[in-house]
Amino acid sequence: MPSPTHHLAIIGAGPAGLMAAITAAEAGAKVTLFEKMAKPGIKLSITGNGRGNLANQCDIDRFLEAFGKNGPFLRQAAHHFHTPDLLDFLEKLGIETVEEEDGKLFTKEGNANRVAQALAAHATALGVSILYNMPVQTIHFKDKQVCGVILQNGKCIQADKVIISTGGASYPTTGSDGSGFELAKQAGHTITPILPALVPLVTENQELPKTLQGLSLPAIKATLLCNNEKVAVREGDLLFTHFGLSGPLPLLLSRTVAQSLAKSQKVVLELDFISEQNDQETEDMLLFFLDTKGRLPIKTLLREWLPDRLVEAVLRQTALFSEKWGHQISAKERKALLSAIKHFPLSIGNTRPLAEAQVTAGGISLDEINPRTLESRLIEGLFFAGEVVDVDGESGGFNLMAAFSMGRLAGKIG
Repeated sequence: MPSPTHHLAIIGAGPAGLMAAITAAEAGAKVTLFEKMAKPGIKLSITGNGRGNLANQCDIDRFLEAFGKNGPFLRQAAHHFHTPDLLDFLEKLGIETVEEEDGKLFTKEGNANRVAQALAAHATALGVSILYNMPVQTIHFKDKQVCGVILQNGKCIQADKVIISTGGASYPTTGSDGSGFELAKQAGHTITPILPALVPLVTENQELPKTLQGLSLPAIKATLLCNNEKVAVREGDLLFTHFGLSGPLPLLLSRTVAQSLAKSQKVVLELDFISEQNDQETEDMLLFFLDTKGRLPIKTLLREWLPDRLVEAVLRQTALFSEKWGHQISAKERKALLSAIKHFPLSIGNTRPLAEAQVTAGGISLDEINPRTLESRLIEGLFFAGEVVDVDGESGGFNLMAAFSMGRLAGKIG
């Protein structure tokens, strides 16, 4: 049991900060949690469209895979506290969960704000002092050792241990405004490039998405090309919007898109509208339709496969006259048609702004953090947890689970 004088200061009352505070308080530490906003867990409260997609019911290997090349950094945190542990923890707080498609775990009552309030109430019951409307200006340290924090009002609060859990830079109105990166930089830490992730994509051609706005395509395949090199192939649902592409599939690819665009690379997304068939199977079926229903207009034939508005887009891509009969289609036109159906190109000019992204890509360099403790390798007693660290994963509860896991590990005392 730590001595009563052991004081832990935590910056940011999001999922990572609240979990860290609870963990430290359970071990007997004196904990002060500083939150710049007027209430806790504002971004947590809107997760899953307010329903609370808290985690994913997957094993640790799949969890780490969701974070790409930076996934291994989370191995220690995940082994320390993973989905089953979180569910047990939440159950003790009276919060039940339900599993939905792809292992997504939501609050049973569909209220993410209830989770934020329950975590804050539990922390307070354990003796944690939560100070709202209290932004931290800087980390106070001496001789590479944490001494405490200095508040925006100039007051210095002494602490033996400081955890930065301020979140990333997306949804800044929730308090997740990138301030944690500045605090880390003051302590000498490197911040990797900050980019949007899990964010919709903006197409260069703005006319096409407007004609297809509102069209949803389930389970299609997308191939991401950066400077004409195949970078990724993913499958999922896609939604055309007035500016471009949204839905799970574009969001899954958005981190890589943002990184490539930041390097001034040409980014093209090739869409496969009939992903359950390979090119040869699709061509064989196209030939069959042209042979057996050749006296029908090509647009009528394509409606056997594709929604009306998408048929028009495919025909515009191939410059084929929509009323042309099937048996009039030449071999060259058939190849162009096949290409438009299986490899429909969309040049991506941008992503939506970071402020609209679900998570932030980039953050405090992992090279400067001990993954076994989440302590800084530069400043003794300084720890990090949550989205402020350079880890971001797929949608589906992975990022929130990572925040809980890191908070649990960073909050350990001794």
